Amino acid sequence: MTCNGELQLVNNGYEGLVVAISEDVPEEHCNHLIYGLQRNFLHLLYREFSSQLWSLTGSRASLRNAIVAIPNSWRTENSGCSFITSVTPFSTPESHILITTSHPVFGSRPWVHQTRACGQPGDYIEIGESLLRSIANDTYNFVAKLLTAEWVKFRWGTFEEKGFPGDPLYPSKYRNPFTGSFQPNTCTDYRNPLVPICPYRSHTPEAPTKHNAQCQGKAAWDVVYQSQDFADGRNSPSTNMAFFVPTLKFVQEKAVRLVLVVEDTNIMNIQERWEFVRKALRRVVVYDVPDDTYVAIVIFNSVAKTTAPLMKLESFSDIRQKIGSSLPRNPSTVPESYKCIKCGFREAMRILTTDSFDAAGANIILVTTGNPATHHKAADEMLELALKHRVKVDTIIYPQTEHRAQIGASNGLESLVANTKGNSFTVMDEGVGKDSKLNMMVALMDALFSSVCASSSQTATGSPVIIHSKYYPGGTDIISEGSFNVDDSFGPAIRFLVFYYDLNHVGNTLQLTSSSGQIIDAINMQEDGDSNAIFFFNNVVERGVWKYQIENRADSHQGLHVQVTGTESAVRKVRLKVWTNGPHAVINMTEQLAPVIIYAEIKDGNLPILNAKVKAKLQRLGNDISGSSYITMVFDLFDHGLGDPDITGDDGVYSRYLPTMYGSAGYYQLSVTADDNYGHAYTPVSETLLYQSVSEKLTMCCGSKIRYENTQKVTPFHRSVVYGVLDVVSIPPSNDNVPPNRVLDLQASVNQTNGEVQLHWTAPGDDNDWGRANHYEINLATSWSMAKHFEGEYLQSIPIPAEVGTKQQFSLIIEEYDRTLYLAMRGVDELGNRGDVSNIVMLWVPRPLTTAQTITTPQYFQSTDNDAKPYEQEVTEKLSADGITIQDLFIITASTGGFIVIMVAIATSCHCFVSRRKYHHKTDIVTLNPSLIIKTNSTTNLKGNDRQHDSDSDNKEKETSSRIFHKNSLVSNTKFPGESTVVTTLNISPQHCFPDVTLTSDKLCTDSSTSTYHICPNETSYINENYNEYLNLQDNSFPSNSLNTNMSLELPTSSAQVPASYKQRDYLTKAYAFPYGEGMIAYNLDTTYPDVQAPNYVILHQAQDSCTDTGPPSSPLKMVTKETSNASPNSNLSSKPTTVVSAEVFVDSKNCNATHV
Repeated sequence: MTCNGELQLVNNGYEGLVVAISEDVPEEHCNHLIYGLQRNFLHLLYREFSSQLWSLTGSRASLRNAIVAIPNSWRTENSGCSFITSVTPFSTPESHILITTSHPVFGSRPWVHQTRACGQPGDYIEIGESLLRSIANDTYNFVAKLLTAEWVKFRWGTFEEKGFPGDPLYPSKYRNPFTGSFQPNTCTDYRNPLVPICPYRSHTPEAPTKHNAQCQGKAAWDVVYQSQDFADGRNSPSTNMAFFVPTLKFVQEKAVRLVLVVEDTNIMNIQERWEFVRKALRRVVVYDVPDDTYVAIVIFNSVAKTTAPLMKLESFSDIRQKIGSSLPRNPSTVPESYKCIKCGFREAMRILTTDSFDAAGANIILVTTGNPATHHKAADEMLELALKHRVKVDTIIYPQTEHRAQIGASNGLESLVANTKGNSFTVMDEGVGKDSKLNMMVALMDALFSSVCASSSQTATGSPVIIHSKYYPGGTDIISEGSFNVDDSFGPAIRFLVFYYDLNHVGNTLQLTSSSGQIIDAINMQEDGDSNAIFFFNNVVERGVWKYQIENRADSHQGLHVQVTGTESAVRKVRLKVWTNGPHAVINMTEQLAPVIIYAEIKDGNLPILNAKVKAKLQRLGNDISGSSYITMVFDLFDHGLGDPDITGDDGVYSRYLPTMYGSAGYYQLSVTADDNYGHAYTPVSETLLYQSVSEKLTMCCGSKIRYENTQKVTPFHRSVVYGVLDVVSIPPSNDNVPPNRVLDLQASVNQTNGEVQLHWTAPGDDNDWGRANHYEINLATSWSMAKHFEGEYLQSIPIPAEVGTKQQFSLIIEEYDRTLYLAMRGVDELGNRGDVSNIVMLWVPRPLTTAQTITTPQYFQSTDNDAKPYEQEVTEKLSADGITIQDLFIITASTGGFIVIMVAIATSCHCFVSRRKYHHKTDIVTLNPSLIIKTNSTTNLKGNDRQHDSDSDNKEKETSSRIFHKNSLVSNTKFPGESTVVTTLNISPQHCFPDVTLTSDKLCTDSSTSTYHICPNETSYINENYNEYLNLQDNSFPSNSLNTNMSLELPTSSAQVPASYKQRDYLTKAYAFPYGEGMIAYNLDTTYPDVQAPNYVILHQAQDSCTDTGPPSSPLKMVTKETSNASPNSNLSSKPTTVVSAEVFVDSKNCNATHV
C-alpha cells in the first residue's frame, strides 16, 4: 500500500512518478480525461507544479518525468478512447497520484492519504477526475498550489499546519501564549491556505496543529531537510536557472503474467508432500486464476524444466486443465542438497523475456523448501535479474519444518522478496506417521490463492475472493454445520467446495440450503479427485445467508475443510487491503525504534467504510511441544484517529501495533477480516459534484477526523485477506523494553470561577497500544520547551491508567492567574519504560470572578465560520443585592439556622462514633478510590458498549496548601451492621502519614525548590511470599485450596529493611477504610482482578482516642488476614477492575490526620 516505491529525486529532478487512473472512473470518460491530461495536466498544471516545487525548495527539486497508467479494462481501440494515440504496454508499480471519482468531503481537489508517522512518506495523493476534465485556464496556478501543498505532506511526511473548524484537537483558533488573545491557528491568513510550508519565522511550536502534535513541535522545514531527498547534503541547490519541464508518457497495464517455479527433489517424496503440490496447483489454476491471465509452470532440481509454456487462460478452454495437470505424477529422486533454485529462476526469466511484452510487471512464484538456504551469491544474482526486468517475486516455503521455524533460520530469499515488493508465505510441515494432514494441503492452496490475488488487480471485475473458509476437525461432531453470506459485492457465480484427505471421510449427508430454503444435496454436486474436493458451482447465485450440513467421518488427526469462493462484482466493489509499515516480512521484535504497525483499508467503491468490524488474526505456524496447534491471537484494528498509530479517524484505514510476542521466534501468519459490524457500518454519501470552482471547495485534509455531512448504512459484506507470513527472528528480552504509545488527544478546559482545570485523554497501553500502563506522569511548566522535556512540576495524585482505549479525565486547581502554562503527560509501564511526550496543551487561568458567575471555557476556540465562538460555555446570572423580599430573608434565615443544626448534629455524631469504637470491633468497609480521580471522574470504555461512571461527591470543600492541588470527592454511604451511615474523610499530608504499603500512588512529596507537591518516585512495596501466594501471579499458578491463616506480619517501612523472602506487590489497587477496634483504623487492600478473590489483607493504623490522629504511626504497621476465599486457577488476568468512589481527600501541609464523622 505504501506507494513511494520507485519515485526518486535524481540531480534535482523527480523520476518515476506514476499517475494511475482508477478502475472506478467510467470508461466513457476516457476521451475527456485523456484530453484533460494531455492539455491541462501536462502542458500547464504539471509545468506550474514543477515550477512551484522548484521555487519552494530553492532550486533543489522539480519534476522531470511522469507515467500515466490507463486501466487494463479500458479498450484503446474503443472510439471513446480515440485520443490515446500512443500507449505502451507496461506494468506499473502502485501509483503515487491516483485519479478517481470525487470524494464526498474534498470533492475533486488534491488530498493526500497519510497513515505513517512524522517524516515518513504518505501513501498517495488522490485527485478527482472531474478536476482534470474541466479545469479552467484561470485556475491552473491555484490547482498547482494545492497539489504542491499536498506533495509536501506526501513526499516529506509533514502534516497540516492549520487548524480546522470544529476540531477538538486542532481548532481553527487558539490563545496566543504571549498576548493572551485568540488568533487564527495558522501561520498565514486563514483565507489563504496555499502556503505549503510555514516559514521558519512563522513556525509556532505551541500552536495546536496536527503537524506540531505528530512531529513534537519540529518545524516543517526541518522535517523536509531531514528527508531522504535532502539529508546529508543530497540534491543541493542547482546552478540551473530554470526548472525541468516534465515529460508525460501514457502506458496501459498489461495482462497479469504468472510463472510458478516448483521444487522437484526427493524431499517432496515424504508423506503426501508432492501429491499436495499437484492438487493445490491444479485447484488454483483451474478454479481461481482470473480469465485473461497468462500462466507458465517450471520445475527444478539440479536443473530446470518448463512443463507448461506461458499461455492465456480463458473460461471456455481446456488450457486450464492442461496447465493445472502439467506437474509430473511423481517427484524426482535428486537429493534436496543438489537443487539449483537459480536454475529455476533463470528458466522463468527466459520464458518472460521471450514474451512480446517483455518481463516487466510479471510475477514469479517460487515454491521451495528453503533448505538448505540459498547461497547469498545466487540470491544476489536473482535479485539483480529481477530488478533489471522489474519482476516481482513471491516465495512459498513448503514445507517448513518446526525445528527451522523455532531457530528462525534464514532461507536466503528474504532480500529477493523485500526488494521486489513481493510476498512471503510459509506452509508448516504437519503429518502423522506416513500421512500428511489435510491442513497442509489447504494452507498451500491458500498461499497460492493469496499470491494470485496479489498479482492481479484487486479492483478488476472477476478478481477472486474467498467468501468463507472453515476447518472442521474429525473425531468430534458427526454433523458439521456452518453458514455464509452472499452479498451484492460478489459476482453472480460462487463455488462451494469441501476438501477432504480421504473421500470416505465425507459421509452420505452433504446438503446446501439457499437463503430462500432451496436444498441442494450431494447428487447435484461434483467430485474432483485431482483436487480432493467435492464442489457445487452456481452461475447465478441467490443473495443472502446460505447454510450447509456435512456428515464428518474424518479421523481425529484429519478433518474436512469448507471453502466458498467468488469473484468481485462488476457493479459494487468492496475491497480490503492489508499492509504493514515494515519494509519486509522479517521482524526483529527487539528493534523498538520502529515497531511494526498493521494497516487495513476497507472501501465500498471509492468510499471508506466506517465503523466496520476489522479483526486481525495472528497464527503461529506449526505445533507446540504437545503436538497441538498454537493458540490463535485475534484482535481488533481501529479507525479512531487518536494519533498513535491511527493518524486520521474515519478515513477507512484501521490500524494497530503488532502485539509484542514474548514466546519463541517463529513464523506467524497474518490475516485480516472485515464485515459490516452487525449492520452498524456506514459510508459517507457520495455527492454527484458538477464541476465548480476549486476555490469553492476548500475543505482541507485532514484534522483528527474526516467529518462527513451525510452518511448511510452499508449493505452487508464480509472480506478476508491473508497478508502473508511474518518471520519473527528475534523476540524481546524478558525485561520488557517496550514503552506505552503516545497520548495525542490530551485536551484541557478551565472553569474561570475557581481556576479548576479539567483534563481529558484516552488511556495508552503498556506495550504500545496493548495492555494497561502502570502509571502516568503529568508535567506542568511555564514554557512549551520545559513541558516537552518534562522539566516542570510533576502533578500529584494522578489517576491510575485505565485499559487502553478508555476515556479518562482529571481535575486540578491552579492558582497561577493570567499567564500561559503548558501541560504534558506520558504513560509509564511497570518497568519504567516511558512513552513519548503527549501533545502539549496550553492553559490560561484567569483570575477568579468576584461574583457568583460561573464560566467554563476550553483552551481553544472552535468555529464553524470566521467568527469563532467557544464550543462550551456555561453562564450563571450574577446575584443582585437589589430587590430582596421578605420571602427571600425568610429563606436565608431558615437556611442559616438549618446549617447550624446540621453542624451540631455532625459534631455529636463524631463524638458518639469515637466512643462506640472503643468498645466494639467492626469489620464493615467504607471504600476509597486509590486512583484519586479529581472532582468528577467519568470513565467511558471505547472498546464496547459498557460504560462506567464514577459519581461526583456532594462535598466540594476546597482546602489548598499550594499553588496547584487536587480536589477529590469520594463519598460512601456504606452502613456498618447495626449502625447508621458513616462518612469517612482522610486528610493526607506530604509527611507520609502511611507507609508505601498502603497506597503507593497516593503519596505526596515536597519539592524543596518550590511550594508544590508532586507524586513521589515509585518505591517498591513488599509482602511476604509465604504469606500471600495470590499476589505472586507471574507464573499464573494458584493454590487449589483456600487460605485460612491468622498470621501477622511486620511490614518494613523502607526498602533497606526488605528481607530476601519478600516479593514485590504488583496487583493491589483498591483500599478500604473501616474501624477495626479500639484505637485502630484499618486499611484493607484488594486485588486488581475481580474474579481472583484473594483474601483481604488489612493495614492497621494506631489512632488516638479523639477524633483526630495528629501524626503518623510511630511503629511499623501490621497486616492481618481479614477473610478467606478461593481463587480459580483459570482466572482471567486481563479483567477490568471495578472502580469505587468513597471518601474525600485533600492536601494538608499542617497535620496528618484521619477524621471519622
